[in-house]
Amino acid sequence: MLSFVQGNPDRPYISGVMHDSSHPDHVPADWNTRNVIRTWANNKLRMEDKQGQEHIKLATEYGKTQLNLGHIVD
Repeated sequence: MLSFVQGNPDRPYISGVMHDSSHPDHVPADWNTRNVIRTWANNKLRMEDKQGQEHIKLATEYGKTQLNLGHIVD
């Protein structure tokens, strides 16, 4: 699903997706352990569930600061 920031056609973003069983997933099965939420200002919440590398990273571009919990994050 494609949406637009404040209805502006010059600022599209993907706001949702639907599974279609007749087409393969774009993300390989061995990559499905990471979830990322990212804002327009590039603030990030990254969660990794890969066995032995479980971690959470909370980061902001402002001041280049981050908080890491769990496995050492690159």
